[in-house]
Amino acid sequence: MAYNGKKNADASRRRPESLGNAFENYPVLRYVLPLAIGIAVGNAGRSVFSEYSSVFFAATLVSAALLIAMLFVKHYSVEKVWFGVVVNLFFVSWGTYTFLRSDDALRCSWSDSPAVYEGVVYDCPKKYDKVSRMRVRLTSCYEKGTYKTLSRTIELTAMRSPETDTLDTGDGVMFFSTVSTPRNTGNPYEPDYASSLIRSGVSGTAFAYNGKLKPLSQERALSIINQNLGFFERAALRARQFRDYLQNKYELSGIGGESLAVLSALTLGDKHLLERSTRELFSITGVSHVLALSGLHLGIIYGILQFLFTAGGFARRMRVPAQAVIIVFIWIYALMAGMPASLIRAAIMYSLVSLAVIMGRKAVTLNNLFVAAFLILLFNPMSLFDIGFQLSFASVFFILAFVRAITPVYMLKRPVLGKLWGMVAVSLCAQMGVAPLVAYYFNQFPVYFIFSNLVVVPVSFVLVAIGLAFLVLSWFQPLAAALAWALKLVLSSMLGVLDVISGLPHASVWIYPSLLTVMLVYAAFFFAVIYLRRKSMLYFVPFACCGLAAVIVETVSNAKERDVAGIYFYKGLSCPVVQFVVSRGESYVYAPSRYADSVVVKSLSGISRNFWRRCGMNVPKRIPDTFVSPFVLRKGCMVQFGRQRVCVLDTAVRQYRIPEGMSADIVYVARGFRGNLPDLRQHLRTEMVVLGERLSDYQRRDITGKCIAAGVKYYDMESKGALKLSAQ
Repeated sequence: MAYNGKKNADASRRRPESLGNAFENYPVLRYVLPLAIGIAVGNAGRSVFSEYSSVFFAATLVSAALLIAMLFVKHYSVEKVWFGVVVNLFFVSWGTYTFLRSDDALRCSWSDSPAVYEGVVYDCPKKYDKVSRMRVRLTSCYEKGTYKTLSRTIELTAMRSPETDTLDTGDGVMFFSTVSTPRNTGNPYEPDYASSLIRSGVSGTAFAYNGKLKPLSQERALSIINQNLGFFERAALRARQFRDYLQNKYELSGIGGESLAVLSALTLGDKHLLERSTRELFSITGVSHVLALSGLHLGIIYGILQFLFTAGGFARRMRVPAQAVIIVFIWIYALMAGMPASLIRAAIMYSLVSLAVIMGRKAVTLNNLFVAAFLILLFNPMSLFDIGFQLSFASVFFILAFVRAITPVYMLKRPVLGKLWGMVAVSLCAQMGVAPLVAYYFNQFPVYFIFSNLVVVPVSFVLVAIGLAFLVLSWFQPLAAALAWALKLVLSSMLGVLDVISGLPHASVWIYPSLLTVMLVYAAFFFAVIYLRRKSMLYFVPFACCGLAAVIVETVSNAKERDVAGIYFYKGLSCPVVQFVVSRGESYVYAPSRYADSVVVKSLSGISRNFWRRCGMNVPKRIPDTFVSPFVLRKGCMVQFGRQRVCVLDTAVRQYRIPEGMSADIVYVARGFRGNLPDLRQHLRTEMVVLGERLSDYQRRDITGKCIAAGVKYYDMESKGALKLSAQ
């Protein structure tokens, strides 16, 4: 019996390393996986399943009834096999149903006519050169003499003015505009911005021109908040207003510019002040995770709270009240920071740690991570596709699961080397967890991420601690001034180090993996770590196969990106642009003459980042008013590209005029054209008309009507997005 006991103990110690015992060691995993699969199925088949959400709800009810019935059946096959099958069916059906229901609720239809909308600024507006962008919670709508109540969040872009610059969180606004469902521009390889907006709770977008937006009085704003917003919405709004108040304390202390933006992101979770250059600096150096509030920041706060409540033996005498207060503080902070998925994950895990302290159990386990994922997906299935959610869970999972696998035994016996290697191992595991996702979403791999994290992570601890101390002690002016000076010194030093690292050769490598490649890389990581643990060729073979498959997939996908020749009509730029691509090495850009080269270059920055760099294209040449080359000829509003003629109608048409009886294969009616389109059969013979964005409703109806009457094909970029035509 003694021998068997020892054998069983040894087996139990080996279980965490066994794949077959994953569900036994982490029971919540058996619920998380089918729930996530169901949500993914709902997303993949949204266009097909959206009308059949009731079927999945019925499947959920049937499987729930079967589960209840099985509780009263004592049979081996029922308990060991069929019960698990029905549990999986239940969560897959529930995940699909909840996703379809949430998606349908957010993808609402809006009127095509402009109307007067009223609402509350839900988050701090972000100011750009000419416009200001903000989240607005709509509460009412006045359209054609009809009043109706609303409860939708939109993203409002307004022209900057003295009135819009004074708007802040909680202010009431009234504007006249057309609200539409979020749409992508359709430009090559652009991020799915529309889906990200919808999944974050934004149901529409709108643009308010000068004079079309009016701030409301404080009395009217308070009336809207109290009458139209629910309890949790009011609580979130008040928490964000408190965040803005704390941020104002930083500004009054003399902290501004880039330092204020980084400090606000680190301590308050407010990233709207961050400039693109700052974001790129942190991304190139591999420390972007520091700017997103997560377990790193909440861990500092949790540690401070635990220290305060454990001082003097208070926690031993009043353990339950102390941990309850800590949990309340954690969730208040998460609410103030806007409740991002990464911070919710951390708040749930630290709440479970406090509960474990109360019950005297092990605090941090993988099962806690799975509990956090299960609760988040259960209440908000859209979180599965949130980038912060994916990065946060991937990094923590790899840290908890694989740190010990890459830590040599002799390192654990040396205090100094062990702690140093611990920091390196945590950084390696976290980067291994997020690198495929970062490469997929941001197309970058930071080469020097270990050095950056060894500097920035400890400094972040210092900054968060000093920042919180400053906010608490800001009433005591001498100490607050000293803390503000320390903050500015530490921030400038950290940013200086990051500047040096970003300037090193090949600091960041641009890569463009496909989704299948990312999945294969994660599979290779998984089998590699298991091989390191078990030293069995059984796990080395699938590791090698996954790695080889990832290389093959990338080779095939890169080969498909070589054929880029064609005519590209871009959308969503600050000026109308047409690109004529001969090959990856040679292309030409048409833009109206009234736009300077610097404006055109800035407008094409997204195209350069997402399309040209991805396909290895050289920077194109801009076509002047008169231009002759072996591939492109231009005279006035006419551009000859190969065997295709493109007529661009914009503000320059008044100067060049349209020749009588001119023939053009494609007519592009660009933004800025104020005339009437001539007769398509007699005056302007063409095969296709491309309607640009931001044309008036009258122009759009007139042109489409002429196209239909003449039997000419037309393409509306406003509703369909950017257009690519093959080269001839």
